[in-house]
Amino acid sequence: MRKLLLILCTAFLFSCGKETDNVAKIKVCVERPTSTFVALVHDRTVREIPLDSTGCAEIADTVPGFRYARLYYGEHFKHLFLEGGEQLNIRFDGNRFHEAIQTEGHNAPVIDYLNSVRPAGDELQNYAMPFPDYLKAVKRKTDDALSLLEARHLEKSNPLFDRVERERLRYLFAQSLLMYPLGYVSQTGDTLYEPGEDYFQALESYVTEQEEMGQVGEYREFIKEAAVILTRREGDPATGFYRKMLAAMRYVGKHFSSPLLKQQLIAAYAAEYVDFYGIRDMEEMQSVVNAYVTDPAAMAIFRASYDKWDLTSPGRPSPDFRAEDTDGEVHTLQEFRGKYVYIDLWATWCKPCKEELPHLKELEKKFEGKNIVFLGLSIDGNRTAWEERVKSGELAGVQLLLGRRSDFQQAYRIEGIPRFILLDPEGKIVNNNMLRPSSPDIEQVLEEMVK
Repeated sequence: MRKLLLILCTAFLFSCGKETDNVAKIKVCVERPTSTFVALVHDRTVREIPLDSTGCAEIADTVPGFRYARLYYGEHFKHLFLEGGEQLNIRFDGNRFHEAIQTEGHNAPVIDYLNSVRPAGDELQNYAMPFPDYLKAVKRKTDDALSLLEARHLEKSNPLFDRVERERLRYLFAQSLLMYPLGYVSQTGDTLYEPGEDYFQALESYVTEQEEMGQVGEYREFIKEAAVILTRREGDPATGFYRKMLAAMRYVGKHFSSPLLKQQLIAAYAAEYVDFYGIRDMEEMQSVVNAYVTDPAAMAIFRASYDKWDLTSPGRPSPDFRAEDTDGEVHTLQEFRGKYVYIDLWATWCKPCKEELPHLKELEKKFEGKNIVFLGLSIDGNRTAWEERVKSGELAGVQLLLGRRSDFQQAYRIEGIPRFILLDPEGKIVNNNMLRPSSPDIEQVLEEMVK
């Protein structure tokens, strides 16, 4: 028995250790606070953490290996480098945060470097020089930045950061290459200029597969933009943000061999698009994600952005509607609170809708007197045809006219009918694509819900 307990305790400690290995713990203390919170920002994720009565905040951030991040206080920020399992203490004066912070922890030297050594590339804005000379300027500026990194000897205290930062700097300055063709035309006035093969070869020399760099913004951004340019050379002149992002995803899917990096980049690019433009009319992009991204962690990157826009996922409050009855009186979803609502989105001209109507009427009879209402929402454009069908007595439950292309229909992104939706008594979505009345399982499913 004691041996079994020892085994269980060892397993428990090991599992706890694995969890804490992925968590960076940050304690921030502010002297003379001028704001009530700090914010931790990485990529497009923002976490606001309130300061307590002592002016301190504790942050536990799950970190997959390492992460570049920014700590905001008011309108100013400081650069951070975080690793899973580390403990970082940060202290500063609320009136002087923009000047300096005090850090304690394994990565204190790294954070000091990031905030005090910021190489600039102003001279790289001179695009008028011939490309071979411009490429030399980019490499020269990169070497200058690397020499500043080497002066700190961070390879001794944190070889991981030293290795990653070297590559980050390379891609930071390589981004200037992406602008060279447009910059050259703008500054020289040579509207006939077309980049030569040396330009494309230079880009390709940077398009390398580095799994460790997949979560570094400068690397991801360069690969994305370079992929679009190289795709154009292959004959696909992608224009517009959607087509460009799709071209980058397809390029990575076609040319990259690392499954991990391929999935990470494709998911990140799709997530970036969704963050800016939402999820409407992105079926082709969704198909690329579904084709290449099978790793749960990579898919989670995309889903985190997608779910913010998916207003009709289960558990969320249903979008509302304004629909009229045959007397012209307007009704809303609020009127049906307190009961489950089985919604039938249909139209008089829809043959599959008509085939479901007898089953729906039978279903309503079986649940008569129970805590559920059957609601028909017609998307008919012809009010007369709808009224005639309602008055025929063939329909079940409450019947309302929603009309064509309503906000309700668009919120649920419904293109084909019939479509059935189930809401709970609080108006939250149970299922946004519910079983049809003709399904052999529908009665049992609803019975379990409303009993």
